[in-house]
Amino acid sequence: MGTVLLTQAQPAAAADPITFTDKQLSSALFGAAVRVKDSGPEFDKHVIGSAELLDWRAKHPAATAADTSAHTTAIQQAMDTGFSAIDAQRSRSDQLGRLLEIVYAAPGAELSGPELTGVLGVLTARDLAPGTVTLHVGQRLSGAEQQYGLSVAYSLASTNLWNSVYDRTKVDAVLSDAWKGEFGKPTAKNPEGLNPAWTFSDLKKFGALKDLVNIDALITAGKAGAAPFYDELRKQFNKMRDTLNGENNKVSSAINDLLAKAGFPGAPNGGPSKADLDKAKEREKAQQEKIDGIKGGLDVVVALAKYIDTGFAKHLASFVETVYKVATAVNTLYTSIATLAVSTGIGAGTFGVIGAIAGAAIGLIQAFAGLVSGPDRTQEIQLAVIKEVRNGFAQMREYVEKVYNVMNTRFDRIEKGLNTIYQTMLTGFDKILAELEKVDKKLDGINDVLIKAVSDLQGFNLQILNGVSDVDKQAFFEAADRYVDYAVTNNGMPLQNYEGPVSYLDAVSKFAFAAKTTARNNNFTFGNYQDRNLDNALRNGPVGAIDYLAARAGLPAGGPDDRVPNADLWAQAARAYTLTAIQNPAFAAKEGNVRADQIVANGKAIRDAAQRFSAPVNNPNAATNPLFAGLLNDNAAAVNAFTTATGRLAKDPVVMAPERQFDLFADVTQDIDVNKLPAPSFTKVGPCSGAGTVIDKPDFLTGKNLPKAAMFGQYLNPQWQYRSCWLNPAWSADPYNAHDWHWETINGEKIMVYVNTRLAPHQASFWEIMAEPGTSGTVAQGVVGHRNIPLCSWKSYDEPSDAVPANCRDRGDATAAMSSTFGTPDPPIRFDFAHVAAANKELAQRRASFYDLVASQFSRPDALPETAALKDNMRLLKAYTDLGFPRAKETDDQLRALVYGTNSLTNLPAIYTQEAANLRAGKAAVTDNPLLDKGADGSVCVLTGPDTLTNCIRSQLASRKDRAAGRFELQFRNILSGQTKETLPLVDEAIRNIELTSRYFRAR
Repeated sequence: MGTVLLTQAQPAAAADPITFTDKQLSSALFGAAVRVKDSGPEFDKHVIGSAELLDWRAKHPAATAADTSAHTTAIQQAMDTGFSAIDAQRSRSDQLGRLLEIVYAAPGAELSGPELTGVLGVLTARDLAPGTVTLHVGQRLSGAEQQYGLSVAYSLASTNLWNSVYDRTKVDAVLSDAWKGEFGKPTAKNPEGLNPAWTFSDLKKFGALKDLVNIDALITAGKAGAAPFYDELRKQFNKMRDTLNGENNKVSSAINDLLAKAGFPGAPNGGPSKADLDKAKEREKAQQEKIDGIKGGLDVVVALAKYIDTGFAKHLASFVETVYKVATAVNTLYTSIATLAVSTGIGAGTFGVIGAIAGAAIGLIQAFAGLVSGPDRTQEIQLAVIKEVRNGFAQMREYVEKVYNVMNTRFDRIEKGLNTIYQTMLTGFDKILAELEKVDKKLDGINDVLIKAVSDLQGFNLQILNGVSDVDKQAFFEAADRYVDYAVTNNGMPLQNYEGPVSYLDAVSKFAFAAKTTARNNNFTFGNYQDRNLDNALRNGPVGAIDYLAARAGLPAGGPDDRVPNADLWAQAARAYTLTAIQNPAFAAKEGNVRADQIVANGKAIRDAAQRFSAPVNNPNAATNPLFAGLLNDNAAAVNAFTTATGRLAKDPVVMAPERQFDLFADVTQDIDVNKLPAPSFTKVGPCSGAGTVIDKPDFLTGKNLPKAAMFGQYLNPQWQYRSCWLNPAWSADPYNAHDWHWETINGEKIMVYVNTRLAPHQASFWEIMAEPGTSGTVAQGVVGHRNIPLCSWKSYDEPSDAVPANCRDRGDATAAMSSTFGTPDPPIRFDFAHVAAANKELAQRRASFYDLVASQFSRPDALPETAALKDNMRLLKAYTDLGFPRAKETDDQLRALVYGTNSLTNLPAIYTQEAANLRAGKAAVTDNPLLDKGADGSVCVLTGPDTLTNCIRSQLASRKDRAAGRFELQFRNILSGQTKETLPLVDEAIRNIELTSRYFRAR
């Protein structure tokens, strides 16, 4: 089982016939038939069960048919019984690991044979073929490659296994009957079952294969020559590719339809009915059977291609594995949406979908980096098929992007940053597909980016570990770099010495030391339990502060010499140990289990300590423990305290000038101190038409009696400019005579003297204009100024005279009469709404500054005192969830969204930041904020003042807290009832791999 699918084969010339033996055809069809017959976990059970059966039979060749069948049935029953519904919801690697655990623990199982050992090797050391893509040793040991690099290696291994099954059963009737009786049992869709004794003529008619692959047409075309064969291959490849695309499009359409009625993760959702759940699961199962069937058909094409040209087959195999992984992942996505608010809190999760698509990209690199052996040169005659493969990749890439386009909002709702990771996958696909067109493919850098992205997805803190300066850590990395893949880096020469300076014991001793000692030193764990500064405590992430967090929660915590190790560094050391042991089986068998047991003991200490955070209260109706109940209650109190305190920031100089205070949440018609408005910057007034007499500014043009919105805008922003112009001068009435008198003494006699003046009543309108920066301004109000222009004057005595002198001038043209003597105006004509929009914009900018200031409290040293409690609570809620509910994070989109998503309990600062951005962009306050949840009626919340956003935040976060409490309660009840067990996945995997390899070495 250790050999790879593709073996070296010579390309055929165009005219040469292409023929296959019955054995080649039958082997190709048999493996595909198993895939068509069995789907999902059942397929994996039959892979592992078949591997064990071949090894058991090789060790017991004289066993009777009854004994062989009984043994086969016992192994299958062990897997059926031990593999739970919860196991089936986990990642593919977890599923396979669990099945291997079950088989390794089964009485009488044969653990040391080559076939099951091949599965063990794929599971525990699955990664890029060493040396073909350059990885930092920390990346190789991170678990990202382990978690997501499984598909290609496993597919190749299972293909080889089916070849072995088919070959071995041909010469062993007992083995054949036992395999048929258990793994070839009839199913509803294949009532005839599957018999390894069947010939080519039987297998080509099996199930869906007969409709997917026309094997006879390929044989006939091959006999006619290479050119007809490749043309027929192209047609059949296109048919299956297009069929799969059609199935993918069905899923995509179903997702679109579902999204129209499904709730957002974390938002108030009614949840599906049981009938909805059953329907979703049945749909996923039925769809997966179709996908697996098409995969089986494509496997036949790949298997036949390998016999004629391995380089050509590599292109086909890479497409098949990648597109299968993507199709399977997106099929699961439908269920994760449909079961979003499932009342059990256990189900499919979006997290796994993104990881699976990342794995598809990594698998594509694997196919061209060495796991699929042989060159990838292609001949001219094959180019038409290769073109269709490239088209298939392009279609798959479009499909992956289509998924992103409909899911991007949901990704961020589940956890901030998932969008970025998904976009990294899209970019990675683009770069990979570009490199595949080249002879000299540069895949290392792409792989680096993808590994980092999926490491981020897992929450693995490789960057933190790399940033820690520690002598022992460096010694561990140097040892891992030397000993892991030793033969690859030493020109094929395996490690020669069991003990000594460069030896197996040197390697495993350093790995064990790193796991049990380095991983718990002060550089990687935090032991000052009195320090309340989370920046210090969480510098290595939650997995480096398990004891600190335990002490803070009032739980037992280790002392200076027995602190729980840093889980990330421990897991790296554990993987280094496992890989080195698997690569040096003779030395590993000689070593014994002392070091392995020590590493496992430390891993279990991590696992057990983390599990204490999610230990439920023994009450089926209220199982949430005091830690999480307290965190949620503290969150509510801290939110209320912080949002109340934000009012003190409303008059901060960042928001408003100290000398011009105002009510930030009143409207633009609020009263202001007009004496603090800038004095008019003009002393002259010209005509509004632009040409004409410029006069002195009348005294009544002060800018302090304008409509309130205009004055408020200038009050907020002194850059607003007040100005005026005149227009429409007119004679307001006919000239009239005015009389003024005074006493004069003339010739010694006191006489009443009248000064008679001929006056022409004159008026002009004045526009009072307010211009915000960058504009010519808008009229705020109009006012009419009046004056009397003297035409002539004369004296009379004792009584007034209306006898106008003949030389008195005519009043002339009203416009030409404009001059600087206007007096008291009429009441103004106000345009109250003229500046409301502009003033509102200025006010929105001040509110935006306020909200930015509020958000900045979470990152500034001079923050409001109330910030610290909320900031710590948000970090602690995520840290304790990371450790206490790592499985729920993967399976419960609702919980993950409420703790980590954009619309979560821990993203309050972003709500304020988003609101500030919205206000600056002119969007509606509150209602346009996507970080606030909308109800069934589309409303966000009851908009109450004065600060509607803060009031809405209090309401929404209280609701989120209640929903989070409900999800946590579901998870606590699941733990209490035994439905699930919360363990750190990467720690579990590393423990499991060491335990499996230890059992294997003991069985040798």
